This record gives sequence, structure tokens and C-alpha cells, in this order.
Amino acid sequence: MKSTAAKLFGLLLLLTIAAPLRAQAPARPASALAVSAENRTAMDAAAHGVKRADATVHAGDVLRYTLTFTNTAGRPVRQVALQNPIAGGLQFVNGSAKASRQDARTEYSANHGASWSARPMETVTIDGKSVERAVAPERYTGVRWIVEGWVSPGTTVTAEFEARLPMRTASAR
Repeated sequence: MKSTAAKLFGLLLLLTIAAPLRAQAPARPASALAVSAENRTAMDAAAHGVKRADATVHAGDVLRYTLTFTNTAGRPVRQVALQNPIAGGLQFVNGSAKASRQDARTEYSANHGASWSARPMETVTIDGKSVERAVAPERYTGVRWIVEGWVSPGTTVTAEFEARLPMRTASAR
């Protein structure tokens, strides 16, 4: 379990920043992005005087991912997208996505980024009929925020979400 936990916690995340600039602007990075992950469950336990013997992520633990974008372009940018996959084996915690800006629209993917929506849907067959239904948040594979307004030079935007390492069931052992 330790190697799996280490992979989950130390996973190199695919991050996408989209900061469209005017067509005549030279192609150069318009941003700096930092991503951090912390084991919220272990931190909460430590706050209550419970210390773990190791830094391993355990079944049931909740990890908080924080994305911090800073506009380093020297000019305002717009339509900034902060995007983060949800590592395999983790489940998105419903309602945990937040951003520091009110004009940041949150979207989710349930198909590894092939499509994005505020509420991903799927088509299933029930009693021989095709039915469209919402995908359960635990099955989301990515989360992103699109900042609708302008981000001024030097301004920082943060976004965060939580993901849980599910408990093992008897059939999974």
C-alpha cells in the first residue's frame, strides 16, 4: 500500500493553463502555476493529538489539492483555465471544489478530459430504454475552473478540491 500511496501523493499532475492572448501578442508563458496536495485527514488527526507512524495515505483519507495561478505576463489575461486530473484510485469529494474568484466557473470531466460540464451526464439503458443521467461525482476524472473576467498582472487566483482514497471493500481484497 505504501508504494501506491506514495504514487498517489507524489503524482505528477497534468495541468493546463489556458490564457488566450491577442493574436499579435508574442507566444510566451502568461502564468505561473503551483499545485500542492496535503493529507487533510492526517492533518485533522494531528490537530486532535493523534500522530501517525508514517506519511502514508490510508484508505478513507481525504487529500486537498490547491492550485495557485499568478499572472506573470505583465498585462491582463482572460479566460484563464486551471485544470487538474483526479488521480486514478481517488474519488472526487462532492461539493469540495472552490475558487478565490466568484467569476470562476467550475466544470468536471468524467471521461479524462474529453468533455467538460458543470454536471457531466451519461446515457445508460434501463429496462430497454436509453436514459440520460448525471454521473456520480465519485466517478469524475478531472476538475477545472475557467476564470471569466480579466486577471491583472501580479494577481493570484487559487482553486482547490478534495479527493478521497476509498475504503477497501471485501471484494477488493
